[in-house]
Amino acid sequence: IWTVRAGGIYMALWNGVNYGTTYTTVSITAKAYNSIDITDDGNRFIVAPGAFGTADVPYWYNWNGSNNYVLGGSIAATASNYAGAAITADGNRVAFSNLSGTYYSFWNGSTYVYNASNFITFATTNAGPILKFSKDGNILFFSGASSVLWYSLFNGSVYGAAINTSIVFGDWLFYIDYNNNLYGSLYTGVAAIGNLNKTTFTPQYSYFKSNFPAIQSGFPNLNDNVWRHFAWTIDPVNITYKHYINGTLLVTDVSTGYVFPQIGFNR
Repeated sequence: IWTVRAGGIYMALWNGVNYGTTYTTVSITAKAYNSIDITDDGNRFIVAPGAFGTADVPYWYNWNGSNNYVLGGSIAATASNYAGAAITADGNRVAFSNLSGTYYSFWNGSTYVYNASNFITFATTNAGPILKFSKDGNILFFSGASSVLWYSLFNGSVYGAAINTSIVFGDWLFYIDYNNNLYGSLYTGVAAIGNLNKTTFTPQYSYFKSNFPAIQSGFPNLNDNVWRHFAWTIDPVNITYKHYINGTLLVTDVSTGYVFPQIGFNR
């Protein structure tokens, strides 16, 4: 999925080998598109228009189940020159930015709820920060002046103040993989893109193999071509994670540090 500034939105489908030689038009409405981001399942994307043109609001589109995306709606924000746009892997949160900072909204089952107080103050140049959520949605990365990398942490209800990494990283494109590697590119001219940079981040309450000693002890080799049933229960009231294999409880984790899903925000 991609956009053309002062043009439209376009897509191409993977055919098993490549994306082919043809593309499909999603929207021919000409807007000053600047950023686009898509959920991991490909069923929804958000786009920010207006960075270098007429003030506008962010829009989100849904996959129609067969061959194209359809407009889902717009976020009822104040029209502005939004430059950055990001959506979490599960589609439950979105963020969009302008020269003053970054707004974020939550999915309520039918739309993204705009609240002007859900705002991270972060003045910058270059139209506005480029944005990207970590895979769990609890870290929001954004670009700052001189292409320095910044981030904000989610505490279970709101995102906190901007934190400076002092790393000159990127201001044009961000991408995150499931190994917590963040990639960023530098914009070095009208038609020139700089090097692709990479850094690795470690969330404070990440789950690693060391969190599962009982599972490792009981099943030292899970990669043995044997099917097993794994269940993970999440109890936000008692701040507890429980992990079962084949119906047997193997791990019980209790920690106030874990961020639990927000009830009522499942897409």
